[in-house]
Amino acid sequence: MNNKVFVLDSIMGSGKTTKIIDWMIANPQEKYLYVSPLLSEVEERIPVACRDAIGFSFPVSDDETTKSKSFLELLRAGQNVSTTHTLFSLMTKEHLKLIKDQGYILIVDEEVNMIENFSTKYGDLDSLRAWEVIDVDQQNYGQVKVLKPTDSGSFKYLFDYAKTNSLFATKDNNNALVVQLPIELLLSAKKVIILTYKFKGSILSKFLDMNNLTYIPFTEFDMPDEKELKAQIKKLLTIATTPSIDALSKRAGFLSTTWYNEGNARDFVALRSALASIYRKHPKDTTLITCPKSAVDTRHSKSIHDNKYINPKVSGPKQGWLACHTRATNEFADKTVMIHAYDRYPNRNVDSYLTSWGHSIDRGNYALSEMIQWLWRGCIRNGEPMTVYILSDRMKNLLINWLNSQEEELLDLAI
Repeated sequence: MNNKVFVLDSIMGSGKTTKIIDWMIANPQEKYLYVSPLLSEVEERIPVACRDAIGFSFPVSDDETTKSKSFLELLRAGQNVSTTHTLFSLMTKEHLKLIKDQGYILIVDEEVNMIENFSTKYGDLDSLRAWEVIDVDQQNYGQVKVLKPTDSGSFKYLFDYAKTNSLFATKDNNNALVVQLPIELLLSAKKVIILTYKFKGSILSKFLDMNNLTYIPFTEFDMPDEKELKAQIKKLLTIATTPSIDALSKRAGFLSTTWYNEGNARDFVALRSALASIYRKHPKDTTLITCPKSAVDTRHSKSIHDNKYINPKVSGPKQGWLACHTRATNEFADKTVMIHAYDRYPNRNVDSYLTSWGHSIDRGNYALSEMIQWLWRGCIRNGEPMTVYILSDRMKNLLINWLNSQEEELLDLAI
């Protein structure tokens, strides 16, 4: 069992993927499983870059086989394999045994969501415990255990997860639930390397802590100096605002998930007006905004949807909106104006779960990391100037402090 995870923690644009490709080519005696959120990297970049040196294959599906079965055959043949985060998270015990037996090195490009929220009605778990059909294992980080089957169809969804040993409850409030992917996804490989940025304090780092895995820097090649790269980013970024945005951003709780859920119609009128003050300054096709999807889905009193700059009826860049947690796309690289209208915190259940078991997330680091990744979907990824509007004071301060900081660690002010 391998209890060490190597982390290549380096800023976007530093060439992590290129460097790790060169490293794999320089070590052709190893077998590699490369996991990326980007389908273009899985099916194009990695196979093409490695074609003449070590070769890479990726799972495919057709009328006779599924991608999962194709994945199995590639592992069984001992080939170097590139696959997506999604297929990686669906691996079976048969996949994991082959990875272990063949001695694969696992390279994970960007963090995989090993812990996610599980939605259920408040009180469901307490009811099931009272009926003595499930229990919560306090010796195993709140794992939900099935004691006996039940015919209640209303709880089938919960039971299905509990039976796979993937459902967990907070220590102090059993009604806050999360789903965890099995740690065996990481333990089966001979060596694990994670390519990311701002890893310390992240959800994945806390997942590793809970499972007694040690993470150490990957130092087999040098990376560019972060200060120099950050200075280049700072030159390309213009952090802009308008008087109406400044007035709104001072409000308590402005743009948090709670604000979007509980704000009144007048709040949204003010937000639409503030956004209009931005849109008037820039051509329609240049702008991209993030906020909760519920605020752009349809036109209603608590929506910013306007059918002009934001159009949920289309997809891709023409929609004018992109989810705040997006990492896996280069589709928006022509956007020169990025509007961040969301004061972000970790999911409440995930945050509560980890905190209750003594592994608190760095909330400021979480928000900053996600925001930087989102901004990197725009034209700055191509080294082009970009204008950003950060409507939340907290989020804007996080970005400014990061740009100005000389240290790796984020200031504590925005927790």
